[in-house]
Amino acid sequence: MTAFCHPDHNLSTSVMPPEPTVFGRDAFIEQAIELIVNNHSARIAILGPGGTRKTFSALKIIHDERIQALFDKNCIWTPGD
Repeated sequence: MTAFCHPDHNLSTSVMPPEPTVFGRDAFIEQAIELIVNNHSARIAILGPGGTRKTFSALKIIHDERIQALFDKNCIWTPGD
C-alpha cells in the first residue's frame, strides 16, 4: 500500500478507501500528521508486522482535515495486494 500526497499535482481521480475507525494509535497518528504539516517534504514509513494497523493508520492520516487542506485532494492511494 502506498499513500502519496503532493501539493502541486492534481491526482484527485484515484479512489481513496473510506476513513477507518482506529483505536489505540492516536499519539502516532497525531505525530505523523504534525510532521507532514510542519514539513511538507516529509516522508513517513509505517513499518511493522502484519495486523499492527499500518494501513488503518495511513488511511487515518491521509483523511485528516489538516492533510486534506494542505494537499487539497492531491493524493493517491495504491493498494499493495
